[in-house]
Amino acid sequence: MARSNTLLQTLKSMRVFLIVWFGQLISISGSQLTSFALGVWFYQSNGSVTQLSLISISALLPHVIFGPFVGVLVDRWNHRWTMILSDACAAVGTLTILILLLTNHLELWHIYLVNTVSAISATFQWPAYMASMVLLIPKQQLGRANGLIVLATAIAQIFAPPLAGALLGIINLQGVITIDLGTFVISVIILLCIRFPKIPINSDTIKSDPSHNEETAFSSLKETNNSPPSWIEEFKDGFSYLMIRPGLLEIVVFFGLIGLFRGATTILFNPLVLATNSASILGLVLAMGGVGMLLGSLVMTIWGSSDNCVHRIFVFVLLQSLCVLSAGLKVSVIIWVVCIFCYSFAVPIIEAAFMTIIQRKVLLNLQGRILSLMSALINSLNLISYLLSGLLADAIFEPLMTTNGILGKTVGLWLGRGPGRGIGLMFVIMGLCMILIVTVMYQNRNLRLIEQKLPDLTLS
Repeated sequence: MARSNTLLQTLKSMRVFLIVWFGQLISISGSQLTSFALGVWFYQSNGSVTQLSLISISALLPHVIFGPFVGVLVDRWNHRWTMILSDACAAVGTLTILILLLTNHLELWHIYLVNTVSAISATFQWPAYMASMVLLIPKQQLGRANGLIVLATAIAQIFAPPLAGALLGIINLQGVITIDLGTFVISVIILLCIRFPKIPINSDTIKSDPSHNEETAFSSLKETNNSPPSWIEEFKDGFSYLMIRPGLLEIVVFFGLIGLFRGATTILFNPLVLATNSASILGLVLAMGGVGMLLGSLVMTIWGSSDNCVHRIFVFVLLQSLCVLSAGLKVSVIIWVVCIFCYSFAVPIIEAAFMTIIQRKVLLNLQGRILSLMSALINSLNLISYLLSGLLADAIFEPLMTTNGILGKTVGLWLGRGPGRGIGLMFVIMGLCMILIVTVMYQNRNLRLIEQKLPDLTLS
């Protein structure tokens, strides 16, 4: 009985957040449908890993270019309306794709352009969503809420790939995109019907540990001569805060280096499977990744712990490294299923731990800037991997691992030869590099002890 009352109180304290979360779940599911359907449609029409990777690059580049500056605006603007307008802009982009498709005018550059516009919208939406959580839910529920956010992605990943694969044969690509548009409408309606708590705008309402009075050192948290700080001052404060806080810069470096290889696996996993299997098999394999992410999200949601986040990050990134290594060793659907399941199981635990650290340790008036800046720095390295992975696969590694390739008669004896085996070799190399990064970065005391060295944010 006591446990039931506790659960009821927890749900009540997260009521507004859960409503917002449900709307985002619907929107993410629709976007996943379109993303998978477009990817399969394009790859089967073109067959180029390089050009396929450019679609992902067009979605990532705006985060790198605009991310550092968007955070200033997110901290200034109403978070709910920022999310509403971001969803609306993404919906316009999706509608544009649908119109071009229906009129037989859809070309590759159109997809690049619309992806870029949608990515710019997401650059605003994500930090607004994350920063608002500190006011929407109690601090002790941050770990649970971050688990729920990844749970939404997991649910979409489970159902979207097989559903999109089936729908492509029934209602074609235009039908899938139409469903996506409907999910945007639902998300916007939900956001219009709820209210977010107001964000404190004065620095004296936001305090850290009494022994740390760093909020008075940043000009954007105070006013001079009754005038608000300039945009430049706010941007500089976000960058300075990231640089001087022990562990924050180190965690960016860690995720950036790991992102070099995690980004490449995102680009290359689909071609790895499609080289020897059909799109329906790929959909089922990705769905198992969704199951892994779902279970990991449920574990994080039920557990809800906000402690020992850094150690969780290291352990589960190491697990992902082993999965990447194993996925390249052999052509086997069973091995791929196990690897993507375990890899995806780790995702919500890693992401929830990372977000909990930021939400607990960064001043509320700076969270939009810090989240955007960190995202831009990490994604800049992801972008490099997106640019290089397709080129390396098409031009170097795949030719090397053909039957008559230079490595076909040596390394090919262990990893196999033929389509997809060059990508398999890349997975082995990337897995080894990730293991090395985890081992080296764990020696950094600022990163390993970030939760002890930085005080928790408290709202008075």
